[in-house]
Amino acid sequence: MFPTMLILDLTYKTNKYRLPLLDMVGVTSTEKTYSIRFAFLQSEKYEIATWALEVCQTLLKNQGEMPKVIVIDCDIMLMNSTTKVFPTSSALLCRCHMTKNVRSQVKPAIGTKQIESEDGKMVKASVVVEKIMDSWNHIVNSSTKELYADSVMHFRKLCEKYLYLLKYVESTILDQVKEKIICA
Repeated sequence: MFPTMLILDLTYKTNKYRLPLLDMVGVTSTEKTYSIRFAFLQSEKYEIATWALEVCQTLLKNQGEMPKVIVIDCDIMLMNSTTKVFPTSSALLCRCHMTKNVRSQVKPAIGTKQIESEDGKMVKASVVVEKIMDSWNHIVNSSTKELYADSVMHFRKLCEKYLYLLKYVESTILDQVKEKIICA
């Protein structure tokens, strides 16, 4: 097998031992997936993740070819480790994980009560959550820079009442990694 793409997924404390689990999956040029390895990490530290990726790199070197593309979730520590261990690979971010992260911030920011809409009517919080998530999906599905800019402007308008949410999305995604988001 020869990996042309590597998918890294870091799941936090969802197992019996409450340890981060790093799953490493290869995808061949014929779209076949296979498990390379997984590792329970002692902690969520850069050095530990870097070590796990270096072991993965050694396994891949033995196969003869390094991945050209690495897709990861939106974890800054994992992004930094990936860049160090695989400097010639393109590191991209999984849109699905990114959307999940945004949704996890939207729900608490909006709350569960009814909210007054622009026209003065009361609407369910879930309706507002879905409007914001639809707007987010327009951002990540934008096919041109112009559509992207329009979608971001619309998202900012929808979120202007929820400054914490807006700052989170801008500081962790829009200002940092927007050009690396892909559908994996």
